[in-house]
Amino acid sequence: MGRSTRGLGFPRTSSPPSPSRAQDFASLARKAIADPNVELHVDMTGLERFGDFMDAAKRGLLAGEADHSTDYEISLIARAVVNGQRAWSSAKFYYPRSDGTMQFKPMDMPDLSKLGKLKPVDGGKFGYCHHC
Repeated sequence: MGRSTRGLGFPRTSSPPSPSRAQDFASLARKAIADPNVELHVDMTGLERFGDFMDAAKRGLLAGEADHSTDYEISLIARAVVNGQRAWSSAKFYYPRSDGTMQFKPMDMPDLSKLGKLKPVDGGKFGYCHHC
């Protein structure tokens, strides 16, 4: 997920975030998803075994950032779309092919109202460190 023309930045008061730490990953995901100018690219590998977008969103809403990262990302996308923070079309979903490559598959927006009332995504406020 992300956009190569713009870095996410790092908090000035700490070391750069590490995507391997759950809380740092979650902060970076929230920041990207809350920014409507970032086109999202979501790897859906493995999710088809456990249902669809709505199933993943429900799991992510229940477990939060402590559980599977893709479920959490999808719950954030649902929250951002429902609250007008980004367009559904700004998220691109990719599924694995049998040859190991990824294939973009357009996805119609599901009925997100079935998830109930959702809070907007707070992208947080990161200071930018230009010498890191």
